[in-house]
Amino acid sequence: MKKLMIVAAAAAMVGAASADLCDEVIGGADGCALYNVKFTFKTLAAKDAKCSAAQLQADACVALDADIAKKGLAYLDNTTRKFEGILWQCKSACFEGKAPNEQVGGDINYVLWEKKSELAISPKAVYHRAADADPRWEGGATAAKEQENFDILGRYGNKAQKVTAYWKPSMLNAEEEIIAAGFGTFDTKKLLIKSISGNAVGKFVPVTATTSELCTDVELVTVLAYMCHNFKSWCCCECVNAALAPASGTWTLKYNASASKNGKLSKLIPTYAYEAQD
Repeated sequence: MKKLMIVAAAAAMVGAASADLCDEVIGGADGCALYNVKFTFKTLAAKDAKCSAAQLQADACVALDADIAKKGLAYLDNTTRKFEGILWQCKSACFEGKAPNEQVGGDINYVLWEKKSELAISPKAVYHRAADADPRWEGGATAAKEQENFDILGRYGNKAQKVTAYWKPSMLNAEEEIIAAGFGTFDTKKLLIKSISGNAVGKFVPVTATTSELCTDVELVTVLAYMCHNFKSWCCCECVNAALAPASGTWTLKYNASASKNGKLSKLIPTYAYEAQD
């Protein structure tokens, strides 16, 4: 009887582990592919111009934003933003880029976040709870098939041991954009990317400054100066709204063998970068 109980317990453990492969524990008999992604951008952030109430009530300021007297005005200056994230597959499979590649290969999931501001940059990853018939992790929206955002992805070199990529990652804010190009190396035996590095450009909503208004944080109106006007003062409001700021920097993508074998997505993806669904 005792032996039967031990066998039953062992079988239950095996069943739980099998159900867990695409839910929590990465790895298993089929393996997994997980890649770390990092972007570092030089871009722009808002700084409070500290205009007076009287200045913000001028017609030129009200023309920028009807509520500017409550919000305040901010000019832009240099800043650095760093994003990090992962590309992953619960079952490792070689993947191609966008069509017309003949072999599509396995789907790859993606999520990107900014640790400093605790913001999701890509669509949030989705965790389907255990109550679901097929508990699993996957990328949100188009990030569940992120391979389709690689306009160029292919091998080159005398033994096809190198890889090149041109990638437009999925973004949470449709107005924002990243374009990344790079070169790297390819594992010809395991059919996976070892690493890629290169340059990236983009456009983002500027890192905003806020002011407190009746216990609520209100974003300041961010502006750029006109190219051909004689600049006097930001508080003269002889400027134009700056909804987006350019960004320029570098990026890397690197295969993580350890996380592919033993990692847990709940430990790798911060809570603000994923949502749970029943």
